[in-house]
Amino acid sequence: MSTFDNIAKPNDYFLYQKGSVITRRAWNRPSYNNLKDFLTTIRNESNFLNEYEVYLMGGVLYDFNSTWDVDFCVTGDVSDVNQLEEYMNYMYDIALNKFGLLIDIQWLEKVLPEISYEEITSENYVHHKIMYRKIGYTKKQINDYVHVQDLRGTPNVVSLTEYLVEGIHEEYPGRKEKIINRILSNPNKVLKSVLDVDTFLNTDEEYFIQNTNRI
Repeated sequence: MSTFDNIAKPNDYFLYQKGSVITRRAWNRPSYNNLKDFLTTIRNESNFLNEYEVYLMGGVLYDFNSTWDVDFCVTGDVSDVNQLEEYMNYMYDIALNKFGLLIDIQWLEKVLPEISYEEITSENYVHHKIMYRKIGYTKKQINDYVHVQDLRGTPNVVSLTEYLVEGIHEEYPGRKEKIINRILSNPNKVLKSVLDVDTFLNTDEEYFIQNTNRI
């Protein structure tokens, strides 16, 4: 049973917790329109997008119909880890409890690089190491089924606040079959790793389709 599957039935007990944020609302698959509405709310109601560079990444850059979650990476100087955590909590709360969106946010020391087919198949390819900061505690419960992921106290992970942790992605793109297969299935393309949220908000759906990995 995956943490991301929306398997709760109408009468099931459902709870999802990300750090200090809790919802009892099961999420739906993301779409262009509800993602646009969510990010418009974030822009209008907070300073998050003014203080950090925020990017879309992951499955939504390929196909809304094959993913349940929306991945974000955040870059920029962090002067206060508590403020960063507050922004992340705000994003999670609005996404889960107002828009029915499952999101995943992590601060990265640099934007994810684009990886070509030639690079990933080269015997000399060296995976990128990238520092991250993210909420380290996740719990999902449906009736008697409970799944908990707690990164706090695990090797090579440092707790910065009660829930925010710091670590190193030892290799990117790493060994995840889904990511590797995306690259290997497109030998003539350099797949886009990210799309900045400012561009997403200031363009239309046609631009999104043309400038992600859909064609």
